Amino acid sequence: WIDKDRNVVAVSMRGSMTYQKSRWFDPGRHSLIETLEWIETAKNDVSVSGIALNMSGFSSSLSLAWELGEKLKEFRATGKRVYMYVDRPNLLHMYLAAQADNVWMDPQGMVDMLGWVMGHTYHKGMLEKLGLGVEEWRYFEYKSAFETLARKDMSEKDREQRLALLNDVHTHWIKELAEGRGLTVDSLTLAMDSLGFLTAHEALLFRLVDDIGRWDDATDLVERWSGEKKSFIERDELSEREFADQSWGEYPKIAVVYALGVCDLDTGIRARYTSRLLRKLAKDDTYSAVVLRVDSPGGDGLASDWVAEQMRTVSEQKPMIVSQGRVAASGGYWISAPADRVFTSPFTITGSIGVIAGWLWNEGLTDKTGLTFDKVQVGRHADIGSGIVLPLLGVEIPDRPIYDDERVRVEKIILGHYDDFVGMVAEDRGLSREEIESVAQGRVWSGPAAIEHKLVDEIGGLEAAVDYAREQASISKREKVELVEFPRPGLINFNRLFAPATPLGRVAMMLGLGGSVLEQPVEELPYELQVMQRYAKYPGQPQFMLPPESDVGE
Repeated sequence: WIDKDRNVVAVSMRGSMTYQKSRWFDPGRHSLIETLEWIETAKNDVSVSGIALNMSGFSSSLSLAWELGEKLKEFRATGKRVYMYVDRPNLLHMYLAAQADNVWMDPQGMVDMLGWVMGHTYHKGMLEKLGLGVEEWRYFEYKSAFETLARKDMSEKDREQRLALLNDVHTHWIKELAEGRGLTVDSLTLAMDSLGFLTAHEALLFRLVDDIGRWDDATDLVERWSGEKKSFIERDELSEREFADQSWGEYPKIAVVYALGVCDLDTGIRARYTSRLLRKLAKDDTYSAVVLRVDSPGGDGLASDWVAEQMRTVSEQKPMIVSQGRVAASGGYWISAPADRVFTSPFTITGSIGVIAGWLWNEGLTDKTGLTFDKVQVGRHADIGSGIVLPLLGVEIPDRPIYDDERVRVEKIILGHYDDFVGMVAEDRGLSREEIESVAQGRVWSGPAAIEHKLVDEIGGLEAAVDYAREQASISKREKVELVEFPRPGLINFNRLFAPATPLGRVAMMLGLGGSVLEQPVEELPYELQVMQRYAKYPGQPQFMLPPESDVGE
């Protein structure tokens, strides 16, 4: 016997939304698939009438938050309710609040409605003071990845494309918030532009929230809003209520492969591993389809092409679908284009079909630091890239500017790579070179704009991509599918377990358990540092990547 509609699932969302988490010792992270699955379970549980989310301390990219919001909409469409508590909400939290039936806010909280901003730190002035010369090789007007080193301010073309991105993001955000909270765009604009920060009482006055209280008031508030007393249950209790599966044999399998971070052979998207995996999945008949989740700002064209080639191999055997995350641009778009269908989000940054390169060299660094460099060489160009290695940083600074004939050679290579990039995208997307060229030149686009220009196919998250893959693989909607994630989630997140600030971390340091356990993985370094490392590692070589600080900020 089931007590129908009497339970509310109460969940603390404190921590960050991520793609994968370790099975043990990984608190404070919510994996996307796991989150979607428990909401789906609650939706189908007849004993559950709603969910109550404590959003205190929750963080996420806009694209992942959008996928959570879409799942909450689906949950509410069944007649069940979403209750949400916030304390210091920002624009992302308010977007999610628009997907809830009732929202309450801490009396001492503050709403951050300041707006959206994108920007860079420009290094040219500092590099000049250090005695470093900089030369940008930019042949495509929107490809701005090197200008943070070569300029002191934003170029007009970069300003144009970033403002367009922010306008697209803001248009979708304010429309969703207005519709979800029953407000007008004008009133929300007033709150943003005249106040910026709103107290809890001002948020109540503007109808951004429905009541003021603490999380401890959830029981009383939910009873008042629902009109009856509810029992609160933990998320883990949902699995205990599931009925035994009546099906026989194994479920159809769909592989979900994550290509996250910079495009590199051994870090980020890990092209050696990922391309080898895709080749195996193409031949493995136990998998009915493959979904590649791309969240990458680009990087190495070689790494991107390895993955793209094996995506085409998969596509010859079974559905090969791409789901774009926060950013899938430059090299990240390279590994999106070969898919049978590309799903994106309203907050995705994509496109950036272009190539960039540049040169830094010692133009007085020796005089300022006392560091010198000497050499012997055979071959006129042998010393290209050779020079002073900066202490501690381990970055090598070329000792000379580039020769004129070398510059001509680099230009030819860059233009050749660009021509190949445009041709590859045109072939993969079934468009003419002229159509791709008109939206290339390194320009980035929002997800909706990319659909308009036929660079991607439709708005949808990872769940929509999986559903489409299921359909293309002729798997019935009534049949359960097993999602198998690659790389497989680890048992323990050692970087969190043994973080130096934790008791275990201090013990580990005392016992000498350092090394890889305590090191921050390269793909988790700030993106700006990754860009610097890449320029130093491949001096003068063409790169397929976005500039630092390319994400939408609040």
